[in-house]
Order: sequence, then structure tokens, then C-alpha cells
Amino acid sequence: MRELEIEQHEKKKKPAFGINNAHPDVHPAILTLGVQMNQFILVGSSARCLGFMLAMKRLINDYECPAGATISRHLPGHYFSRQIDYLISARPMSTALGNSIRWLKTEIAAISPELSEEAAKKLLCEKIDVFIRERITAASEAIVNTTAGRYINDGDTILTFSKSSVVEKSLLEAHSRGTNFKVLVVDSSHLFEGKNLLTTLVRAGIDVEYIKAALVDHYMGSVTRALLGAHSLQANGSLHSRAGCSKIARSASQKGIPVIVCCESIKFSEKFTSDGIIGNEFGDTDIIAPDNNCDNGGMFGGWRNQPTTSLSSFMFDTTPARYIKAVISEHGTLGPTNCPNVLRANSSSTPLR
Repeated sequence: MRELEIEQHEKKKKPAFGINNAHPDVHPAILTLGVQMNQFILVGSSARCLGFMLAMKRLINDYECPAGATISRHLPGHYFSRQIDYLISARPMSTALGNSIRWLKTEIAAISPELSEEAAKKLLCEKIDVFIRERITAASEAIVNTTAGRYINDGDTILTFSKSSVVEKSLLEAHSRGTNFKVLVVDSSHLFEGKNLLTTLVRAGIDVEYIKAALVDHYMGSVTRALLGAHSLQANGSLHSRAGCSKIARSASQKGIPVIVCCESIKFSEKFTSDGIIGNEFGDTDIIAPDNNCDNGGMFGGWRNQPTTSLSSFMFDTTPARYIKAVISEHGTLGPTNCPNVLRANSSSTPLR
């Protein structure tokens, strides 16, 4: 049953990506963003969310409302949808990007038809600036201050997986405050983002050790805390993050090492999955079955010649809430299952002005 589920998921059709396949209405800034996402130049969900908001500011500034229409009716309709369809063809939509799109469409629809076109465009751009400042920049700063001040102490050995921008900033901030600690960077085989984190920490003068995920159990004895980033935090408290994160969290938790997740509330999701398959993203199968290994008769030798055989290399996995000690967001330190409470608080709060 599971093999069938994976096969059906892998064969699910997605729009073909490419600038030549984009609708003529797609704005140049969105075209550029899509290429950056597709080529993994913009990788993290926070970076993609910020890139989208900045691209939408350019789109709004260049936008001209058709005669007889209003911005609140025309902009969030087919014109807006064509921008999103193009981005989805570049890469599956992340939770942060989806939440940002819903917020922006709501704000556009709320624009008074009494406003002039220029005034409406100016107001929308101002709201986007506030959104970036409050939900991305200030949220990250709050998490960094909490993490560096309370969860990175003298003598600690901090384990982190792959690369998270907010975890990276937390480590750099703790070091700048004079905290003496060591970092163990465990890397994923998909994009080797941990190498970028390693380079940054070494340049800052932080004591760092770099290992592959397969060796993590041998190094757990010296670890005092695990700091992990998030692709999204689901409604049941489970963590959706880079493939391999679940193994890291489980191993740490079973050895009594607290697992702390740093996650902005823009990544909180109202949905959850029972496994890591639904809503996942496929990576390069050469990671698990390199051509040189297959050609030499390795474990997967000859699989490409088998018509009934296919391999799936998932980019993300799901970590159950029971392996997570706490989640640090801009709202403070929470239990992983408190995600729905934050979502309700955000939805009932006054819209950004």
C-alpha cells in the first residue's frame, strides 16, 4: 500500500517550469524569483517568503488597473493567480509562502474602492513593509535573542542539522556575547547546506565540527542541546523539516538531550500529515543511487532498466511532537502542540497597518 502511495505521489502531474511556459501576465520580478527558487538559489522558506513580498512590491508599483475595474477586485483575481501558478511550477509552495499569499490577498481585497489607484498601491506597499518588518525581520530577531540568551550557554555543545538562517543567527549572536560553546553541524545529503553554515561559523571563530547524518549517534555523547530549524510546524506539533531531521531529533530525544526548534509563526500550519509523504518534495535520486554506484553493480545496480521500478528521494521528513522539547517563536517559548493557539491569536489580531 505504501509503495502504491509513493508511486501515485511521484507520478502526480505538476506544471512544467520555465520562463517560456509562463503566462504573459507574469511580472519580471516574479519570473526572476521563480528561477531563483527552482535553481535553489533561494532555498529556505523564510528567504522565499521575503523574496515573494519584495517581488510583489515591484509588481504592485508597476501594476495598472484596467479601466472600469478596481484594484480590490482585479488584482487578487486571475492576474494574481498567474503569478502564484508560475511560482508553484518552480517549487511546491511552502507554509510560510502560503500564509503570506493569503495575507496579501486579504489585504488587497480590503482596499477601499474610494482610494485612487496610486494611493491604493502606496498603501499596499506600506503594508508589505510592515509585514516584512513584523512577521519576518522582528520575528527572527526575537527568536535569536531568546535562543542566544537562554539556550546557548558556556560549555555547551550545540548540535544543529543542515542550515537554518535563524539558528545560524542565534549561534553568531551567542558568540558575539562572549559565550564559549562548540557546534556540531550535521549535514543532509540533498543540498549540503551544512557546509555553508560551517563556513560562516568558522569565519566567525566558533569551534565547529562537521559530520554526515549517518554518524550522528557516535557523537551524541558530548551534545548538550539540539537546535533545529523548521520548514513548517504543523497543527499537531510535528516538525516538517529537511530529510534527516527526524532521525536527529529521535536520536537526541532518546538520549535525554533537549531538542529545541526555532520557528517563526509565519511557518505555523493549520494542517498536519500522518507521515512525511503527503506534501513532500522530490530531490535528486542520484543522492541515494549515484550513477557510478549503479553502473558498477551496487545496491541499486540496473534499477533504471526496470520498467516497474522507481526511486523516490524526499527532501523533507516529519518529526513527531514527542521528540521536541520546546519551540521558540516570536511569541516566546512554547510546547510544540501550542501551535494552534498562536494561529488563533494571529487570526483574531488587528490587521497590520
